[in-house]
Amino acid sequence: MRLAMRSTFVVLLLGGCVAAPHVQTEVRQVQSQSLGLAPDAQPIAAQWWKELGDPQLDRLIEQGLAENPSLVAALARVRRAEASVDVAHAAQGPQITADGQALDQRFSDHYIYPPPYAGTTRWTATAQANLNWCNLSRWAWRLTPNRLRRSGGRN
Repeated sequence: MRLAMRSTFVVLLLGGCVAAPHVQTEVRQVQSQSLGLAPDAQPIAAQWWKELGDPQLDRLIEQGLAENPSLVAALARVRRAEASVDVAHAAQGPQITADGQALDQRFSDHYIYPPPYAGTTRWTATAQANLNWCNLSRWAWRLTPNRLRRSGGRN
């Protein structure tokens, strides 16, 4: 029984040291044949809107391109927002903490300690583990209407 508890504790302790794998996003250019285009199709010009000959459209697109973030910057903003959401959701899940302390203490020969301890060195160790799941807002939200109905609106 003790061996199983120790091995479970070691596995859980080492599991916290595992790093999540880095997933590289893969971006590939789509082949024109897969879209049903002819293999000899001409590529679209970089400034295709200039062919329409509308100065207002030219001005609006140039203004939009000047004030618009690049695709890399926009992707970084999206990832930052996703990370913020993940952090907010992590607070709703279980929180596990562990703490340990080892103390090697020498007791004084001429102080308040009695003779078995006076002048000796003692080793003291403490270990603490906490599991906290503080998602009480959902429980309180579910319980409040029922409590109000049962009490007839009285506190």
